[in-house]
Amino acid sequence: MNALHPVLAALLSCSLVAASPPVDDLVITVQDATTLRLTWSPVSGGSGYNMYRGTDPWFEPTPSNRIASTADTFLTCPRETSRGFFLVCVVMGNDLVIHPPGEFVMGEPYVSQPEHSVRLTHTFALSRFEVSNQEFMEALQWAYDHELVSVSIYNRVLALPLEEELLDLNDGYGEFAFADGQFALLRCPSAAGWGFGEALTYDPAPRPVQNINWYAAASYCDWRSLMEDLTPYYSNSWSEIPHPRNPYDSRSYRLPTEAEWEYAAQFNDERTWPWGLEGADCQRMNQAVNCVGWSSPVGTHGSGVSGLGLHDLCGNALEWCNDRHGEFDWGDTVAVTDPVGHPFNSERS
Repeated sequence: MNALHPVLAALLSCSLVAASPPVDDLVITVQDATTLRLTWSPVSGGSGYNMYRGTDPWFEPTPSNRIASTADTFLTCPRETSRGFFLVCVVMGNDLVIHPPGEFVMGEPYVSQPEHSVRLTHTFALSRFEVSNQEFMEALQWAYDHELVSVSIYNRVLALPLEEELLDLNDGYGEFAFADGQFALLRCPSAAGWGFGEALTYDPAPRPVQNINWYAAASYCDWRSLMEDLTPYYSNSWSEIPHPRNPYDSRSYRLPTEAEWEYAAQFNDERTWPWGLEGADCQRMNQAVNCVGWSSPVGTHGSGVSGLGLHDLCGNALEWCNDRHGEFDWGDTVAVTDPVGHPFNSERS
């Protein structure tokens, strides 16, 4: 999925979702008469830390109760303003946006999934930008170097040990090449060569990865987890029906559930578009037919960001979710909590 009002296109992308895990050895000491010092050990895979303060020991971290961010493993706080309980969460990856728990109305009237109330009880972090070709290629190269993928004699990339095709390097739309053990990006893929000048200037590196199937998107999440010494969520169990693990319990990278995706797109006023109520235009989103004719570099449309600053939730490229797709039970319109999608269908959202 790619939008509340998705633009239909044969383009697929993926975003990452990950829990923002708390540090487990937070120590608070009195530094002097006016200052507290909070310290903790570095966490592998973290790019920084967010500090939160709440009124009870079980509070959930939200943007409203975040008091500081730091790349260090310590923080000082004035004693007179530091009453309460503290939580330090790891900022995972390059740029993830934390979303607090909440309730919202999911779905649309008179479609396969009617409106119904959804409650999400877990904090989660979603990548600010769509995954770019450069990011995907770097992870793909890492996976190949660590014997997690192989290239068959037909020049297709396969996931091991399931041998599920991830992407076809010769499909006419791909932007990846492979030779002598190295992946590379094609600067002039045939799909971009509608105009001679456009083909010469087209740079796939900053644009969202596309034409990948669900297995490739899920594999990328696992590769990122392994690269950061995290336990991979899918771990070769992606074909099991139903999936043996609850996505909301994950502490590593995975695809967002459809509920998480829609909650992020609507946050926090159930808006019509990710940016608000104003209609779509080429300044807020990229539609392949009406705007640039191909994908834009991720983060190009700054006026179309969501309430918490996510880019390209509408337009540019479609996105995979974690859920299996299935018809919604029209009689089941009561509130649901932490939905995981259809339990048995083989199709993906």
